[in-house]
Amino acid sequence: MTHNYPSLHDMGIKNPEEISRYSLQTLNNTDILRVVYKRQKGSLFPSSKKFKFPRTKRLVTSDYRGDSEVTEISPFLIRVIDELHDIVEHKHTSQEQKEIILEWNLG
Repeated sequence: MTHNYPSLHDMGIKNPEEISRYSLQTLNNTDILRVVYKRQKGSLFPSSKKFKFPRTKRLVTSDYRGDSEVTEISPFLIRVIDELHDIVEHKHTSQEQKEIILEWNLG
């Protein structure tokens, strides 16, 4: 199954079917991806794993501002998110997605 998700495979994720959800946040010019797995009770494997991706910097020229530096998400991370979205989108009903969002907001 990993051949369907080459970017996740490159990150060392060998069993993408075990992914339950993911989150992404930015801190100090670094994107932090948290992948949450659905594990069997008593499993010795971690229930989540974090990956850090430095943001790329680019100089943008504007007529009224002059030059300014902006940061952008890594192209590799964009591919990873596309693959994760494809996995997670098919796993949860809309009600389950609402419950996950509420859990994150309250938790």
